[in-house]
Amino acid sequence: MSSLKDIPVLITGATGYIGSCLAKRLVTIGCKVSVLVRSSSKLTLIEPICEKIDIYQYDGTYESVENSIKLAKPQIVYHLASFASIQYKSSDINNMVHSNVLFGTFLAEAMVNCNVKYLINTSSYSQHVNQEQYNPNSLYAATKQAYEDILRFYSTKLNIINLVLFDNFGPNDPRPKIMNLLYQSFVEKSTLLMSPGEQYLDLLYIENVIDAYIVAAKHLSTGRIKGFERFSVSSENRIKLKELVRLFEQIAKSTIDVRWDLDYRPGEIMVPWNKGRLLPDWQPRIPLEDGIRLLITKNHEKKT
Repeated sequence: MSSLKDIPVLITGATGYIGSCLAKRLVTIGCKVSVLVRSSSKLTLIEPICEKIDIYQYDGTYESVENSIKLAKPQIVYHLASFASIQYKSSDINNMVHSNVLFGTFLAEAMVNCNVKYLINTSSYSQHVNQEQYNPNSLYAATKQAYEDILRFYSTKLNIINLVLFDNFGPNDPRPKIMNLLYQSFVEKSTLLMSPGEQYLDLLYIENVIDAYIVAAKHLSTGRIKGFERFSVSSENRIKLKELVRLFEQIAKSTIDVRWDLDYRPGEIMVPWNKGRLLPDWQPRIPLEDGIRLLITKNHEKKT
């Protein structure tokens, strides 16, 4: 992965969990990293590397995006920024469409105008309910698909890899994801309310996901990908939620008080999409069991 050393990259969404982990990895391997953030964004997750990266601000205008790209001069752009919410209020629509469609369109347009050729975009398995080619489980998923459709227009001028992500987890993750809820219940000895637990999950430890972003960049930088290509970043191993809880308990050597009393959420995906093409030259190197151990160990280390 050292072949990306010294390559200038720009990341959107670097203040989120996945984006911050990507930014840290790229700094570690020697990339020249720039990030594009809103002025209101909290930099907490990238604070350890703030002195090693260039930070540009997006003020809601196309001009701020183009100016940032002109200054950063990236060879590769990683687009991870999004407004992610399955359940939303009508008042969220403006922010969701702006973040998931308009901002990304500004980004692609600015790349074309600044002669930056390589884009890695992030999509979601939630665009594929019931294994269908397109069936969104939420407005969020619909906006992710809308942006993909826009990118196909730009793919005559850009080389684009679209990565479809599934559920992921890792240490020090502020998101209210299932693994964090299990860990919190384990540590606090609290009761965890959940749905009946018959849904399957496709889970990846965060470092596996970051590996995929690195591999995608190498494909682009070596000219292997032209136009628009779409790949899955999947474990290809599904586990029922109830089985996941038992596995976590075995690894933690502790019982978690789970009450399976809640209804399934609207749009709940019972079986994750399994018809995508796996990203070439990538496969998970950290199994689920090892990922859970790392989550517990690293979270404990931070607390002490």
